[in-house]
Amino acid sequence: MTQQMRLSRHGLVRFWTDWAAPTMLGAFICLAIGLAFQQHAAYRTNLYDLGSYAHLVWNITIGRPFVTSLWSASYLTNHFSLALVFLAPVFWLWSDPRALMAVQQIILAVAVWPAYLIVRK
Repeated sequence: MTQQMRLSRHGLVRFWTDWAAPTMLGAFICLAIGLAFQQHAAYRTNLYDLGSYAHLVWNITIGRPFVTSLWSASYLTNHFSLALVFLAPVFWLWSDPRALMAVQQIILAVAVWPAYLIVRK
């Protein structure tokens, strides 16, 4: 292998890691959020999935943690999900169930990044 071939291969890898992979990840996030919003607009999300979690997070933001009108007891008696507290600041910025959908898609896409960094080496 010549020195020029090594440099071009290194340049290609550098281009991929610096520009192409993050751009593709950003495009995937935008596409996934758009498709999730379209699914919500077409009434393909329902009360017991997205609606119950949106209601729980909204109640956390207004000072009634883990209270829901869907169950008579606290939500913590059914599911011990303290991670919902970390979603409350998102609802302070945008109090809409689509905010949870956007956060879900972002977390799903960003979870690929550590796997990419492991495989890259």
